[in-house]
Amino acid sequence: MTLRHSRGASSRTIIQELEDDISRIDEGINTLQLKKKYLTSSWPLIRHILKEPLHHGATLDRLVEERQLLSQELYAHTAAQFVLERFPFEIWELVFAYAVPGYLCQSDDPFGQLGSSGLLCSGSGSGSIPSVREAPLSLAHVNRQWRAWVHGMPGLWTRLAIRSSRHAGKMGFVLEGVKWWLEHTNERALTLSIKIMRERQREAEECGLMEFICGLAGRWRHLRLDVDCAEAMCRIVGREMKGLVTLKYVQVEMGSGCRGCWWRMRRV
Repeated sequence: MTLRHSRGASSRTIIQELEDDISRIDEGINTLQLKKKYLTSSWPLIRHILKEPLHHGATLDRLVEERQLLSQELYAHTAAQFVLERFPFEIWELVFAYAVPGYLCQSDDPFGQLGSSGLLCSGSGSGSIPSVREAPLSLAHVNRQWRAWVHGMPGLWTRLAIRSSRHAGKMGFVLEGVKWWLEHTNERALTLSIKIMRERQREAEECGLMEFICGLAGRWRHLRLDVDCAEAMCRIVGREMKGLVTLKYVQVEMGSGCRGCWWRMRRV
């Protein structure tokens, strides 16, 4: 309580100060009564907590230990990720190249395992086109960072195997997949393995595929053709092609369905 009396203070002023002090004291009493009421109602809970201090202490110690272990593991992974992110882009390109079948093949066959694996195959029973089980598509499904890297490495997309579809009406889907694939090559030279079988009801589709392949002639580096359809083979046999500056290797196999084209092979 503080009384601020002065010689010139009137009785009214003194009374007002006293009333203010009394009001503050009343507020303090009310606050203490509320706290007492709360503590009285909470006492059973407080008493229950005080009965098990050891149990809660052990739980707290266990949680602290788990947090420390998780922090150490997080630090280890973060450090490893930081080291990987510092690798030059060219190093990643070499690492990813080992995942592509036959990409680093040093044998006389420039196609390596391309014919057996089929990076982009239709009618081979391997599922969708292109198959996400084959590199570089499988690499692009690891995480967002890898997908950006793989899509930015044209060299990983320059090898392509296309097998004629066994189902009518599927060739359009095949060509769309091929075009999507080639969008990642940045106009680099290509290694192509093409297999076209004879299907009387699908000759137009097979010819369309061959026309598309011929349109890429300026980018051929290695070309392997296994064709058993005369109509499709005639699209390339005897055809004048210019600008084959990147072409290094050609392998052509024709089945019995191409008998009408054999005599024209001398012009290839």
